[in-house]
Formats: sequence, structure tokens, C-alpha cells
Amino acid sequence: EVGLGQSHQPKENWSKIEWEGWQYLPWANWVRANPARRLNLSVSPFPENQGYSLEACASGAYDSHYKILANRIVANGFEGAILRFGWEFSGNWMPWYPAAGKASTFAGCFRSFVKAVRAAEPGANIQFDYNPFFDVSQAVLAAAYPGDEYVDYIGLDLYDTSYPGYYKGCPIAGCDSTAATNNWNNNQLPALKKFVAFAKLHNKPVSIPEWGLGDRIRIKDDPKGGGDNPVFIRNMLKFIQDPSNRVAYHSYFDVNARDNYAQISGPLCPPGSTTSCTLYPKSAAAYLELITAAGAQDIDFWKSGPTTPTSTETSTSTSTSTSTDTNTNTVVATSAVITPASPYVGGEVNAATEVTATKADSLIVQLVFKNHTDSGVIEMKQFPLKSFAAGKPENMANTFLIPSSLSAGAYRVDTAVYSADLKKLYKLQSSSPFSVIDPVYVADGLSVTPSTLIAGGAVTVDASITSSIKESLIPEFVLHNDQGIVIANKKLTAISTVAGIAQHVASAFDIPESLAPGAYAIDLIVRNADETKVRAETRNVPLAVKPIHKASTAVVNPSSVEIGASFQASTFVSSSADESMVVEFALRNVATGAVVEKKTQSPQNFIANQGELVTALFNVPLVLEPGNYAIDTTLFSASMEVLVQQNGAALSLIPALYSASVPALTASVVIAGGQV
Repeated sequence: EVGLGQSHQPKENWSKIEWEGWQYLPWANWVRANPARRLNLSVSPFPENQGYSLEACASGAYDSHYKILANRIVANGFEGAILRFGWEFSGNWMPWYPAAGKASTFAGCFRSFVKAVRAAEPGANIQFDYNPFFDVSQAVLAAAYPGDEYVDYIGLDLYDTSYPGYYKGCPIAGCDSTAATNNWNNNQLPALKKFVAFAKLHNKPVSIPEWGLGDRIRIKDDPKGGGDNPVFIRNMLKFIQDPSNRVAYHSYFDVNARDNYAQISGPLCPPGSTTSCTLYPKSAAAYLELITAAGAQDIDFWKSGPTTPTSTETSTSTSTSTSTDTNTNTVVATSAVITPASPYVGGEVNAATEVTATKADSLIVQLVFKNHTDSGVIEMKQFPLKSFAAGKPENMANTFLIPSSLSAGAYRVDTAVYSADLKKLYKLQSSSPFSVIDPVYVADGLSVTPSTLIAGGAVTVDASITSSIKESLIPEFVLHNDQGIVIANKKLTAISTVAGIAQHVASAFDIPESLAPGAYAIDLIVRNADETKVRAETRNVPLAVKPIHKASTAVVNPSSVEIGASFQASTFVSSSADESMVVEFALRNVATGAVVEKKTQSPQNFIANQGELVTALFNVPLVLEPGNYAIDTTLFSASMEVLVQQNGAALSLIPALYSASVPALTASVVIAGGQV
């Protein structure tokens, strides 16, 4: 009895993702015919090529679509369905493939999907399969894992291909047993063991939702498929049927698809045809032989979910404990010591443990950095196979880089000790939970010099930046007005911080003459290397920009004047702001430097950027000595603050033509007939 049927959702649009009725009606009839049957459904996280993203999925933006899907699953009688959400996400051919370093975004998307489905249909017993492709890296396998509470099966898809090249040069019909065995031992089996170990670490059963042959007709470039390969079929079925691997369910991809011919059922294909037939008679016979020999599959295991772990798979999380395999060995692992006690997001954490085996043995030790709340794996360090002497402790330590995308919270490091073939878990010991905290960034001491200047001048800015972790940061100084409108910015090259050490940064702004006078401010903003996050900032350090004042060198008319005569002095005055100003002319003796006379005008209103001619009339005092003089100009504010001083209009004073004194005369004039 086949207990599990599999279907794939289309990716074209949300309507098809929410439900493609014609596709599921036959499955609904099939499931209703036997209550033990279930549907395995591959679910697209979002439509392809339409701008949707894992980040938006993780934020819950698509939850309404997922809830509609859940409602329709139940309405059509598929309670207990297994959903392969974002299947084969680790393959770059999938629209939901997370870019390098972004695997955690898939984990967040997966969690949002599970939460939405459970919220929509809380009693439907819908289960979830975490299902990358078989060649996923250990790092991505761990980083993309959404957490134990969101996963029921840990699955992989595996087809008989050989990207390392073991099948290169094989005949079209298929490779020989030597090539098949080499590919199995060096490529396929290690991948399967990787998943078994990962599943055991999380106490989850393994699934193989898709597996099949790889043809040598459609798969190009080596070609990479193994063709009619009974060795692969036998090895896979033996692996699946080995109870120690805990394979809950598997599904052979019995289709001659457009990108791979894998069908093993039906008649032998006639020449030139691949429709509803098989190209692989030897593989078909091997499959039938082993499936018949194994008898009916026990579907109760995967219908009810994971089994209760044995004592060899659990231990207390806060102290040293021993778990024993009565047939082989006893292993003790201390709770990992964590340093620092509270590491920073984006920093490092070191975990050190001590492992002892009571018997001499070769063991594999893993240190697994995990979320303490949901057991989601952040990173795993697997040490090479190590020989343990009986009773001799071995120190195992690793420094983990804490991803900058990680959320602050409670974490732990588990120590897992396996047999050499990774089939037996001798010991799983958790550390005490520790807190990963957000890093501390400080940008302070921002100074602006000068803090007041005239437009057209320059200002220097400097500050210090301190980070609690080693990180590349990009500082940026921003000049803005009091409404927050940016006038100019200075983005510096990236600096590499040293944890806890302040670094000095500085720059300069040339203030344009066209800048209106007024109140301004300078900010320092510090971002991470890809400029997606603000790490620290200091804002609104004031800068006052004063107007530009101009007064031309005075013009004297005439430039040569007799003592006692008059002359006119004039200057051209302007300001970049509307304001009241006072103009003062001073007559200065060039030889002595003494100011001999001043003419201070009354305050006058000037319109911004509209210059005006200001004049004054001087009467040269008779007491002045001839010589060289000058007319200096000073421009004052209304409060008599000096704005501009302009020296140097030359004036020559010369003696008057009739400047001698005439004494008074006293005379008597006798005129005939009288006296005057």
C-alpha cells in the first residue's frame, strides 16, 4: 500500500499557490479512499520573477496567502498533510534561494509560514518538512534551519548525478558498477550521513521527498547522470530501510520530466519515445525486488511524528552527565564553558568542553551553537575523527563567529559525540544558556571648528568612534539646516574597529558663499559595511553661518585737496542678508597713523545681495599739516560689531594758496577838512 502521495504547487501567481483545484481534486479522492493516506505538498513561498522576497516573507507580509492555503488544505480533506515549504531552497535554480550569507532569511520565512498555517488551522495536524538539496553546505544547513518547534522532518532531495565527475565518459545507457560505487561512497553517502547526523542532533526523523535516477540524455555538461544504475537504486533503498537512519518517508520521482528522465515504472520505452515508459530496465527490476522484499511500509511512524528520544539522546543541560550505550562505550562530556559570558552579536564566542571515553575508541565530536529557545542551529563545528584513549579526557574547543544578523537572546552550545560512522550518538550535552547581547557602538566628541563662520569659509569636524566588536564601519558627516534639509555630506572610507578602542575620524566642509546665513548643524552617522544599519550617531552639533559683508576700498574725490577745502569719500557696501548696518569713514594720517577725523553714518537698511553706494563729505580742517592721508572704511552691524574693515584710499593734502595770516591794521588817514 502506497501511503503518501506527492504534488508540487505552481509558482506563477498567488492564486495558484493558494490552491490549484484541478490539480488537487484527484489527490483528494485518493486520500478519501483510505484514511491512512496522506498528501505531501511542495509549497512555493511566493510567485517567481515578480519582486517578492524572503525578507518580506519573514516579516509576515505573505501570511494572508498562507492562511488561505491552510484553509483549503483542510477543506479538501488533507488533514495531516506534510508541507515541503520552499523545497530545495539551497539550489540557485529556486526563486527562494537565499543569497550568500542570507540563509537566516529563509529560516525566518519558514517560521512565518508555519505560524500562519497553524494559526489558520490549529487542529489539522499539518506537518512541515525542512528540505534543502542534498549537496547543501553544512553551514547553510544549520543557518537556514528555522528551529525545532517549526520542523517535523529534515529532508533532502537526491538524484543520481555526479558533479565531481565520476560519471564522465559513461555510455548513454548508464555507468558501470565501479563508477556508481565511487559516486555513492564519495558523493552521495556522505551527504546522506550529513543529514542523518543533523536530524539526530535535533531529534527529527529524516525524509527523502524526492530521489531518482539521473539520465544521460537531458542532463548535459558532463553529462552528469548515471543512467540505468541499479547500484544507486539498491544503495538508496538499503539506506532508507536501515532503521538506524530513521527515514520516515521517501518518494521516488517516477516521472520523465523535461529536465531529467527518471521514470522506472511502466513498459520499456520504444526507440525515440519517453512518454509513460522507462529507459532503465535494470534499475526498475532492482527497485521492485527490494520494495517487494521489504513488504508494506509502516506509515504509523511518520503519521504520528517523531518518536520519543532514547536516553542516549538526552541529557541535562546544566551539568556533566553520562549516557551509556550498553553494547559499546560510555562517554562523558562536560558542559561547554562559554567565553566571554555574554558575547556580542557580530562578535565571537568560544566554547570549550572536555570529552572522556571509558574505552579506547575513535569518535567524532561536534560543537553546535544553537538558539536556546527553539534549538535552531546557528553554526556547527565538526572535528575530524579523533582517537580517544580509555579514560583520558580530551579538550575540544572552537571559536564561533556570531552572525551580525543574529538576534540578541539566549543561546547555548551543545556537545555531540558520535561513533566514527556517525550512526550512533553516544552523548549530547548542552551548555548552560548564555546571553548574546547587542553590540555597543558610541560616536561622541563631535566638534565643529569654528562653530561660527562666514559663508565661503571652511569648517573642520572630528569625532571618535568606539565599537564593542571588531567590525568595518563607514562614518559620514552631514551638514544640514535647522529643518533637517541636507546641504552637504562627507562619507569617509571604511574604518576597521578594534573592540573597545576609540578611533578618531575627521573631515572638512567648504561652506559655499551662496549658503544663506542662519543656524545649521552637523551630524555624524556611523553605518555597517553594507550601509544597511545605523550603528551609532551624534546629531545636531550647531554651526552658525554669518552673512557675507563687503565694503569696497573708498574712492576719494578729488584725491588731492587743499587744506581748508572739501572732498567726498564713497564706498560700495553689500550683505548676503537683509540687515541694518552702519558705515564709518576715517581720515588717517599715513605718517603718524593717527585718525584725525571720522564721519559715522546713521544706520541704514540693506537688502540682501543688493549693494549700495554710501558717501560722506569731509571739510579739511585748517589745522592739518600737508602730507599723505588715507580714508579707511569700517562696516558695523546695527549693534556696532565690526563686520568689515577696509584701508587705503589715498588722499593728498596740500597747502592753501592764501594760507598766510593777515595782521590787523590800525591807521589814521587825514583828509582835508577832517579826520578818519
